[in-house]
Amino acid sequence: MNRSLLLRIRRFIADRQSSGAFAAKSGPRLDEAPARPNVFVSALILDCLAGNKDSILTDLINEAISFLLSHKSQSWSWNYWQRENPRSRTLPDDLDDSIAALIALQAHVPQLLDERALSAVTKLLIRAETEPGGPYHTWLVNDYSEPEWQDIDPAVNASIGYFLKLQGIRLPGLEAYCENVIRS
Repeated sequence: MNRSLLLRIRRFIADRQSSGAFAAKSGPRLDEAPARPNVFVSALILDCLAGNKDSILTDLINEAISFLLSHKSQSWSWNYWQRENPRSRTLPDDLDDSIAALIALQAHVPQLLDERALSAVTKLLIRAETEPGGPYHTWLVNDYSEPEWQDIDPAVNASIGYFLKLQGIRLPGLEAYCENVIRS
């Protein structure tokens, strides 16, 4: 890639990154919502930077990795919001943000996803599965009896399938679910 273009890309990314995080607006009225740093957007941008071999982006990538790791729970789950943000206490951790963070970390620091980490992720998936092998609920809660926590999001389940594929794992039930969603 042209060095001048890479410098412009780096400047563009650096101007939008703060303490490793990237911000986005969220809420029912985006025109009124302030942009706040969050895990999901940071994970997606970090994943987009995967495969970059130019050292000019290394510090930005490392800051994003540090940001994600600083907001990981002990059970290897993430929340949309930063842990210290009061909003993170209003919603439980979820598989959408968790899997996005795991995919980004897999791309940049795969050694972090050792047996202990993958065991914790497996426990998260088992906790959220609707049937053995999927599909999976989005939210990581202990009680799925309330309707607001029963969400089974096709995009989240596709991301789970992709993450598992990166680990060399296929789940026929999850694949069948995703295929049925696509067909319908």
